[in-house]
Amino acid sequence: MSRAYCYRCMKPEALCVCARLPRVENRTAVWVLQHPRERRHPIGTARLLALGLARVRVDVTFLLGPRAAPPPIPARAALLYPSPGARVLEELPPGERPQELIVLDGTWHHAHTLARDLGWLEGVPRVKLGHTEPSRYRIRKEPRAECVSTLEAVVAALRVLEPDTPGLDALLASFDSMIDDQLAFVERRSGPRREKRRREGARGIARAITDRWDDLLIVYAETAPGPGGSRALVQLSAQRANGDVFDGVVSGPPPTGLAHMRLDAADLASGSELAALRETWRQFRRPRDLILAWNQSTLEALARADLEPAGLSLKALWANAVERAPGTLDGVIERAGLAVEPAPVRGRAATRLGSALAVARALRVRAGVGP
Repeated sequence: MSRAYCYRCMKPEALCVCARLPRVENRTAVWVLQHPRERRHPIGTARLLALGLARVRVDVTFLLGPRAAPPPIPARAALLYPSPGARVLEELPPGERPQELIVLDGTWHHAHTLARDLGWLEGVPRVKLGHTEPSRYRIRKEPRAECVSTLEAVVAALRVLEPDTPGLDALLASFDSMIDDQLAFVERRSGPRREKRRREGARGIARAITDRWDDLLIVYAETAPGPGGSRALVQLSAQRANGDVFDGVVSGPPPTGLAHMRLDAADLASGSELAALRETWRQFRRPRDLILAWNQSTLEALARADLEPAGLSLKALWANAVERAPGTLDGVIERAGLAVEPAPVRGRAATRLGSALAVARALRVRAGVGP
């Protein structure tokens, strides 16, 4: 039998927070730009802001682009994000304080992605909080002590901008009660949490690695800022376990970060239009190929370019079988002591592809089905 839901706060009725949410008549407008993966998160805090604040707007970022025209930026708006060069909100004189706050909602990795990819935010002044209490968000682990949830950040900022506004403490209290209820619900349903152990040997290794090695096609994509805050494909490289290689570059003017990609103008001049690259890629692809990329961002880049609708994340496979938080590809290579043979492609992609293939082989060895 399905559970009854509150379709206002989008939580099970047993965990509904609507009765505890105050109505805060904030004067400083709040515009929340939400990462698509945060949209339906059961313990996301942007929904509480949307229900509790009088002047608030929540937009899911894929509805704003990448091909859509940049939305108008309100006058006297500021992006609340702790980037280098951001001014401390508490130190701003009254005449320079923002009248609208733009806030990025998602994990800290997602927020970084939005700050990087929403190019139309580049001209917006950035502010940060000078001091924050440790996060009360006990369900989701923050990467650093100064990192807090979206709701906590907005409440802290409004306390600086309009300290006389009533209801901010009550809004934070409703957030605390939501966390308390969620933890109690999990405890009742499953009992005390047990530390998970990583599975050894072939257990925990995806069958794509153990059973379909010859079908694996490891991919890597270079992207650069494009129109409307999107990321445009610059290079697509791929290598099969048996050594077959694909390497294609999209022609066009030199993008930002070309030297970091270890490409040059000659590489772009020898490239092709994206439509021609798609056709060449489809001729290279085999029906049984399984697409495998180190991280999700490469898979998303291929989907945006209409090259591949989906694929497997090698980082997730490694996390499931070896270490819970792998971090960077270079870090995995170093900690595991893996030898990397660069792929015969241009630029930085040579090392990235070689490293990904080395990690895939290490998983195969761990499963006891390969040398």
